[in-house]
Amino acid sequence: MVNPTESGKTGAAQQQSATGIVLELENMMCSGRRLMYEAMEHVLKGKDIELTPALFSRFALHPVMVKNLEGLLAAVGKKKVSVDKMAQDIYEQYSRNLKKSSVRLNANVEALLTDAAKAKVQTGALSFLPLDMAQELASRFGLKESLVVHGVANNSKAHPTADEWLKLTKAINLPAHRCLALTTAASSCKSALVAGMRCVVWPDAFTANQDFGGADLVIEDPQELRFKNIMALLHPCSFR
Repeated sequence: MVNPTESGKTGAAQQQSATGIVLELENMMCSGRRLMYEAMEHVLKGKDIELTPALFSRFALHPVMVKNLEGLLAAVGKKKVSVDKMAQDIYEQYSRNLKKSSVRLNANVEALLTDAAKAKVQTGALSFLPLDMAQELASRFGLKESLVVHGVANNSKAHPTADEWLKLTKAINLPAHRCLALTTAASSCKSALVAGMRCVVWPDAFTANQDFGGADLVIEDPQELRFKNIMALLHPCSFR
């Protein structure tokens, strides 16, 4: 017979040692920022506005498209162009881009999440998509059962906030200090650090020149995104 006291100690130890991986959904899993660039490029071209990677990196990384367009259009001397309808057109094109059959889960992220599932590591994702669309994307990637998805409200604040990360860690029933965040941009890296998590950054072509000060690891080679490497950062002996 198992001693209730010993059983309780075992359960507490397991809870204490439990760890989690949380990440950005569309930007980390399927190059969502590239798909957004293509959507903006398509719509702006119809308005005789040429979008460049430099303009996109400087003015179009906020999740609220109206704010992106206000700064971008002012920079190219098109202040009088109405942004509301244009923002809607961009979101609709972006949605179509995400639904293309060619959009698949990044192989390195897939391998990481597969290993996490085998090791019973909790996983969750933040998304700036409408929650139903985010969950549909996770389902397409075969992650419906294993990945907890938290939708981030679009607002004027920095994105995502530390509170949004904390809501996600709460959703996977873990304290922030037992979780590691996988991010693609300085803003999400800094807010994850403020939330008390370890943080790994895998920047894309539009965020590579940002300041990732404080990150535990900045990935240059996708092969670095291995489960063993990532989880080592959550070991008690790992220090910043």
